[in-house]
Amino acid sequence: MAAQVSHVQNALLPAVIVDGQPTQTSTLVDRMRELHVSGVSIAVIRNGKLDWARGFGVTRRGGSAVIPATLFEACSISKPVSAMAMLTLVQRGKLDLDADVNTYLTRWKLPSNEFTRKARVTLRELLNHTGGVSIAGFPGYVSGSPLPTLAQMLDGEQPANTPPIRVDMMPGIAIRYSGGGFLVAQQMTEDVTRRPFAQFVRDTVLRPIGMTSSAYEQPLSSARAPRAAVAYDIRGAEIAGGAQIYPELAPAGLWTTATDLARWAMELQQALSGRSDRVLSKAMAKAMVSPGVFGWGLGISVGGRPPHRYFTHDGVNNGFRTFLLAYEEGDGIVVLANGGNGEFLRSAIVRTVAHDYGWPDFQPAVRHISHNDMHDPSSIEGFYQLNRYTTMTITQDGSKLYVQRSGQQRVEILPEGRDRYFCPVVDVEFAFEFAEDGKVRGFTSLQNGHSEYAKAIDGTRMQLITESLGRRQKDPAADPESESLLRRYVEQLRSSSVNYGKLSVPVAQMTRRRQAEFSELFNRLGDIRAVTFTGVTPEGEDMFDVRFDNGSMRWSMLPDGNGGIDDVGFTFLMKAVG
Repeated sequence: MAAQVSHVQNALLPAVIVDGQPTQTSTLVDRMRELHVSGVSIAVIRNGKLDWARGFGVTRRGGSAVIPATLFEACSISKPVSAMAMLTLVQRGKLDLDADVNTYLTRWKLPSNEFTRKARVTLRELLNHTGGVSIAGFPGYVSGSPLPTLAQMLDGEQPANTPPIRVDMMPGIAIRYSGGGFLVAQQMTEDVTRRPFAQFVRDTVLRPIGMTSSAYEQPLSSARAPRAAVAYDIRGAEIAGGAQIYPELAPAGLWTTATDLARWAMELQQALSGRSDRVLSKAMAKAMVSPGVFGWGLGISVGGRPPHRYFTHDGVNNGFRTFLLAYEEGDGIVVLANGGNGEFLRSAIVRTVAHDYGWPDFQPAVRHISHNDMHDPSSIEGFYQLNRYTTMTITQDGSKLYVQRSGQQRVEILPEGRDRYFCPVVDVEFAFEFAEDGKVRGFTSLQNGHSEYAKAIDGTRMQLITESLGRRQKDPAADPESESLLRRYVEQLRSSSVNYGKLSVPVAQMTRRRQAEFSELFNRLGDIRAVTFTGVTPEGEDMFDVRFDNGSMRWSMLPDGNGGIDDVGFTFLMKAVG
């Protein structure tokens, strides 16, 4: 244990370990200083028991040290704790996971509309984010400002600072993260139990598990406030007025410690193995972490492969960043930070702990330097084009090579053999392609399973691309082909008859990999009702809001100029358009 704590303090691992070379580690203090994070609290689980818990840094500049008892906002980790409380009602027969939520809502009803008339919204869908409910997250309220009631938040009435929470796409179509859905579930829980939500969770989850420092309190009570960390933004400035208030209790309102959240994770681990039923039975615990049709559990994200399956959730509130990960068989970690860049610090902490404990996931990538079968490094210097408006530049500075994507900082790349390079800062591989005359044709980059091809271009072409992108951004207008390409692509996805010859290599690879999923998705969404151009991205892509029969999406579309698609992307909107 002492060695693991020391590694976190003194030897945080990078994203990539270069085999045979000294690992470029960093100290926790240095990383916290670089990222403007004032304090961090960590709890590590080993074999189902708390292995160690430590606080680092200070609760506020010039203030007391962070200790295991220091309170942080749990942010969205409030959701799985809330879900566990709601599932106690399911196992007692008070709630049905698959019944219409309006069966249980009494003081407020989820308004009926074209989508709810087609499919009912259930508690299961609220907990696994497939209910089609609006509002992803919440901005919080400045301390001292008027706070809305639960009813006002649900209906978007003043002083609520978010729109009404409504179903704005057909339930059951796809995952769309929704904090608003958890507010509906909170109202349902209060209606069924006839008790304030905070008291119900305290009595059903927090007290039985021993989470004695935790509470759904917004604002934090005067008794607990002296133990709380102060919120800081990404620049290291204290959030004006102190930690913002989140009256949206179920999705965002828990104050807690890393140790308490570790207790929560260990309780779920023990319930899964049948060693505890203080809160959930073994069957209900398994239901909680079983991936649904679209991959989420009930209130918790799940991942990994047997026998190393895990459950996890992270959180973002103004001035706080949080993370929880636990393997079903017994290991895990909780990281709580009071700084807007806390997720970057968390990543370094998690991969260091994962490496020390030998976890099958989350460890740094290991790469090997090799100069075998390599061309002269100077032969790959030059300009490359990824798509119509995105470029990369490779330069040699002394003995080092650097790659720089348009709009980003340059990073060093190292040889891995057979004309392959890798980046030691972020885990990206580059495979170069050469012609018979030894000139480079281009390269393929691979990161997190996603590949891109960049072809070599000359300086004249590079200048033309840069100037063309500048004109698009100065006077944004949709490419004449964009909307028709979007409509054609949707119809091809729906019918599973995609013309891959009209797609760039990355788009074709992505489409092949997800063809069955896309076909089901767009058949459920129905026909396109309206397409509205909304602007141009920094990368030169056209942006559209698209309204379907059963939901709304935001699309990016980049024509290749020859009747095909260079790049495309889409995500669900949290509010209907059109």
